Amino acid sequence: MNYWLTVHYPMSRAERDAEWRYWIFLKKRRNLIAGDRIFIYETETNPSYVEGNRTITRPPGSKAVIALVRTRGDVRPHDGGPEVLEDGRIHDWNFVAETKLEKECYIPLDELRQALEKPGWCARIFGGLMELSEAQFNRILARCR
Repeated sequence: MNYWLTVHYPMSRAERDAEWRYWIFLKKRRNLIAGDRIFIYETETNPSYVEGNRTITRPPGSKAVIALVRTRGDVRPHDGGPEVLEDGRIHDWNFVAETKLEKECYIPLDELRQALEKPGWCARIFGGLMELSEAQFNRILARCR
């Protein structure tokens, strides 16, 4: 089993009840395997996205870890289309890992930085996933409330 941290944008109202709310979407394939545990950090700010001819505005986010999930299986190709942001950027989420919610929690950014032992960490993860050591994972888990 491996331990990870990922970053998600806040969900729109319509997305909050979606089956895939806590799934992990990736641009490139990563070595996630069934049973891996992943903390999800939700950003405070977020871009609006375009769906059809409508612009969907996401509400402000928590700026905190919001959940601990466990992967259900290996990473697989994602056949959904790209996410088109209002500012013209496009996110091609080519891979997905389905997850099961293990625990909702709330860990503000400052506490997360302490648990990671990275005081200046800016909540950006290039590549979609940051691997955690077991010690980092356990320090974050201890703060999960």
